[in-house]
Amino acid sequence: MNLIESAPEWAFYGFVAILVLAALQDGWKLTISNLLTGGLLLLGIVVAFMSGIELAIWQNVAVLLAILFAGAQLHSMGWMGGGDVKLLGAAGFWFSAMGALHMIIAVVLGGGVLTIIVLSIRMIVGSAKEGAIGVIRKGSGMPYGIAIAAGAVGMAAYVRDLI
Repeated sequence: MNLIESAPEWAFYGFVAILVLAALQDGWKLTISNLLTGGLLLLGIVVAFMSGIELAIWQNVAVLLAILFAGAQLHSMGWMGGGDVKLLGAAGFWFSAMGALHMIIAVVLGGGVLTIIVLSIRMIVGSAKEGAIGVIRKGSGMPYGIAIAAGAVGMAAYVRDLI
């Protein structure tokens, strides 16, 4: 069930706003609030009920669980932050299985571009202190919430024929 397609306009823009806030927070603090992630998932559940729950909703639940399971493995290896895993799962819930696959591909591509940009900024800025903005702090993690937001919003806009 593609919730992005069936979402009313206000819910679609809520989806976008929550992801933009998560990206900004991750870029600034290198953390993503559970309130944002939970709000994104809750908004998706509301849209599912408003659209009329169909049997196809199992795909959305399967996508969420698969992302959380795979993400937990990546988190345990230190390759992905816990907030990133939860945000990706909540965003994935909004898409059908095939839509989620396309969203993940967009996120991975966005993550590659993000990594090049962030590492370039860190090289130019030099050694930033502990209190610096997360995205420029040398030796800190990658604010992957930015790539998740970009990939999910981009795919959602594509699904809704906005791009």
